[in-house]
Amino acid sequence: MIVILVAVVVVAGIALLIALYLTLLGSLYPEHIRTNEVHHVRTNDLWVLRVCRYRKSRASGEPVLLVHGMGANQHNFTSPENGCLVDYLCEKGYDCWTVDLRGSKSSKPPFERTRNDVRMDDFFTEDLPAVIAYILRHTDYTKLHWVGHSMGGMLLYAYTQYAGGEAIASGTTLGSPIDFNDAVGKVPVWLLSFSEKFPAAAGSVIRGIVPLAKLLGGGIQAFPINHSNIPKNMHAGHFINMLEDPLPALIHQVKEWMRTRTYTLLDGELDIAAGLPALPVPLLAFYAARDPFIDAERALAGFNTINIEDKKALVCAKKHGYAEDYSHCDLAFSKEAAKEIFEPIA
Repeated sequence: MIVILVAVVVVAGIALLIALYLTLLGSLYPEHIRTNEVHHVRTNDLWVLRVCRYRKSRASGEPVLLVHGMGANQHNFTSPENGCLVDYLCEKGYDCWTVDLRGSKSSKPPFERTRNDVRMDDFFTEDLPAVIAYILRHTDYTKLHWVGHSMGGMLLYAYTQYAGGEAIASGTTLGSPIDFNDAVGKVPVWLLSFSEKFPAAAGSVIRGIVPLAKLLGGGIQAFPINHSNIPKNMHAGHFINMLEDPLPALIHQVKEWMRTRTYTLLDGELDIAAGLPALPVPLLAFYAARDPFIDAERALAGFNTINIEDKKALVCAKKHGYAEDYSHCDLAFSKEAAKEIFEPIA
């Protein structure tokens, strides 16, 4: 009996310490928005999304929409200060708009809806059409440039197949797969199942691991990154603030796509790989040498099927002259990002 009581006390103590640690992280690294131009866009199905505008002056240049990846938010384009893609493009005169898609902690669902309902389809049928229309209305432009990291680039492919490319001047994708086949065997199914059933706990655990992983120079499977490629001025708070809790319905979709080795949307009506050759917008695509979610050679094979002539693919690897072999997440921020990533995008 004493042994059982001691075990219970030890477990309870450990749980309390973990809870205190996670609470401390939130207070140590509060979110910081570096612009006073914060907009709120209401979609047709009544979700409210936070959209932030970054520009150097009122005399704005061409608008750029930056779309984050799965499990992330807009901060992967705004961190670190004076070393991120948003700051770089603003210095070049572009009018940058970042969005937190539905299910992000800044978004607000309508009555009787929750973040647990969110699916991939919602992003390109509801969120992005509303955000694009809002940006074009406020800038008096008829087109904007789209930059997407990971899922943010996948959504470019889906959006243009769904709505056409009339509103898109150009597209840039950073480590964006055309399916989830390469993730099979690299992303543990048990991790996805845990994230689907306990999204808040999974998000807290991932954010809690980040400072330890950064300190030890290691990676976590949910956040694949080459730590030797991270800018010195990026601290744990930058990563903690760019990570969101998993979305259960979206995670369920991913599990099914991995299980069946198929990737279709809108109940099977939209096949991204099949429609990719007809991509209607100029495209710059970056792929990473060490990306567990998308094999560079396989990605290039898919890229080469695109019929449009105005396209270019770059594989970020040492053998191609890059400072490091990039991984998935550091395509959005790296120690030589200004030269190797941001300049080609601009």
